[in-house]
Amino acid sequence: MKVAPLYSSLALILLLSLSSCKKDDSVSPSNCGDDLSSPLKQSYERDVAGIAIAYMLETEHPLAHEIELPGSVTDKIWGGLDAIFRSTLPQRDSIFSQYCVHHVVNNQAVYSCIVQVNEDSEVARAWASGETSTGIAAIDGLLETYGFSLTQYNNHTAVIRTDRLLNMPAFARALKASHRDITNAQPNLLTAGAGRIYYNQTHDIRYYDFVFEWHDCYDLCDNYHRWKFSVDNLCRVAFLGTESGGVNGSQPLPEPLNCGL
Repeated sequence: MKVAPLYSSLALILLLSLSSCKKDDSVSPSNCGDDLSSPLKQSYERDVAGIAIAYMLETEHPLAHEIELPGSVTDKIWGGLDAIFRSTLPQRDSIFSQYCVHHVVNNQAVYSCIVQVNEDSEVARAWASGETSTGIAAIDGLLETYGFSLTQYNNHTAVIRTDRLLNMPAFARALKASHRDITNAQPNLLTAGAGRIYYNQTHDIRYYDFVFEWHDCYDLCDNYHRWKFSVDNLCRVAFLGTESGGVNGSQPLPEPLNCGL
């Protein structure tokens, strides 16, 4: 008689756990990432590049040194993102249509790079005169190959820019290593913003956390709400739950932004 309540409690916990993990089989393997939705492709191209860079750096991926973003990594991210986008789960609307969650904070898929040089050098003299070309083959080869041009130079510090989405940390490392007169190079990151997308994969399961952030976001936002999903190798999407928090504890979500994607 004393054991029955325990079994009842365990059954209730199991039922609640199962109800919080909802699956959506509406996305078939044949269209998961193979034919990307145009709005998704246009709206999330920089997000996917930044997610791929973060994933490769965090996992010490063997292709993390590649300046061109490897398709073997980005295609996997696109596939799962597309599956979530196409799913009929109501939480899909929260992240894509209502709160427009993007990977903004610490996104290293930027279009410009900050470069510091020895003040008394050929590089400094060329850039001080406004010329992108430095006359040094190793440096100029990298700039030309990846479409960079000089946009600003002051006090032995330059900003160079390209129109291409690259693995900017890898490019910065290669540029710094190319010549002794390049003393430092780093992605020109945004200093403020809100929104993050975390990605990881274990065997055949891809995990995505979409984090909406709000209130006083110049440094770090005061509040956040997180939606968690997984996508298996058959493109089946599971909603894994939510998490909220902030400086003053969990707060209600603000009014939707309604981007309508």
